[in-house]
Amino acid sequence: QGSRLRLVLGLGFLVTLAAAVVAFASILRQHPHGEWDAWMNWDLRARMLFRGGEGWRRAFAGTFPWSHPDYPPLVASLVARTWLYAGGETLAGPALVAGTFTFASVALLVSALAALRTTSQGLLAGLVLLATPFFLRHGTALYADVPLAFFFLATLVCLALDARDGGGTGRFAALAGLSAGLSIWTKNEGLLFTLAIAAGLLLTGWGADRRAALRRLGAFGAGLLPLLLMVAVFKVAFAQPNDLLSTLGVHRTLGRITSPDRYVLTLRQYLDHLTSFGANGFGSAVWVLTAYFLALGPTRDAAARRATATGALAVALLLAGHFVVFVSMADELARLLASSLDRLVLQVWPGMLLLYFLSVRALEEASAPPPAVEARG
Repeated sequence: QGSRLRLVLGLGFLVTLAAAVVAFASILRQHPHGEWDAWMNWDLRARMLFRGGEGWRRAFAGTFPWSHPDYPPLVASLVARTWLYAGGETLAGPALVAGTFTFASVALLVSALAALRTTSQGLLAGLVLLATPFFLRHGTALYADVPLAFFFLATLVCLALDARDGGGTGRFAALAGLSAGLSIWTKNEGLLFTLAIAAGLLLTGWGADRRAALRRLGAFGAGLLPLLLMVAVFKVAFAQPNDLLSTLGVHRTLGRITSPDRYVLTLRQYLDHLTSFGANGFGSAVWVLTAYFLALGPTRDAAARRATATGALAVALLLAGHFVVFVSMADELARLLASSLDRLVLQVWPGMLLLYFLSVRALEEASAPPPAVEARG
């Protein structure tokens, strides 16, 4: 029965993957330059790096403040690297970077859950991710949100592997730190994510074994440090002031954080976006996943539950941090919520699917016959 289930899910996954690849390529053919943020930031900066020669530093000058020159350059530098390999600028460069991160996220999610739980859990998670239109469509936009989602997912996968390993060597925690550092090098939101992960590691491990929690946090920091130093050099030596931070002032900030309307609006938008995310024309995936969890129940895998606790706390802290940023820093709050909240949810969506399928019982466990009870007498 288990092999038949895996066969059905495997065929469904392959058909869905093929359809997703065709859809991805079709959208890119219609919109080969991506969307607005790709034009004004990622590909613009890649062209400035590629064409700049010895003057490449001008890519981060304040000449075009609307293009966010303070953003970390991982995506732009990868696009420029593809053009160096190709010998010239080609639309295939940004498409290759976008496609790699989009489908690598699917591959990582499926393979991680297959290793940590069961093959069926991995295939189901992959099906949900591939059936999320916003995920695929946003991959074709050539933005940095899908690459950022990949590094968020990779960090959570490494922490789950560390929980299964028992934290004995710290190698997976160090890899988690490296992946978190790459998220900071991808987009500014990576810094808040990294702080949330560090807090999650400390808070969930402190009550059980303080020494182990500190060792795990130390290994995480060791992996993080090289990328953190690189980001610090970039921010100090090259980047311009952040546009949100530049609007901070005591009176303006106090006026924002003491306005109840800002809290109500932000909370309402949070609830709306979180409960409707993953809609594919048949309703939100959130409610389907909720029903699935209620039907199967939580897993009894202790390592999976530890990893889920750390990751879930980190994601909750990350979303809470974004909430504070919206309330305290945004001038045009309604516009900013409408334009960016879906993308912020997208950044954690693959990681949330990982945590969800780590925490729920597998289909094999639910369909397995109960253990026989030995007769006494």
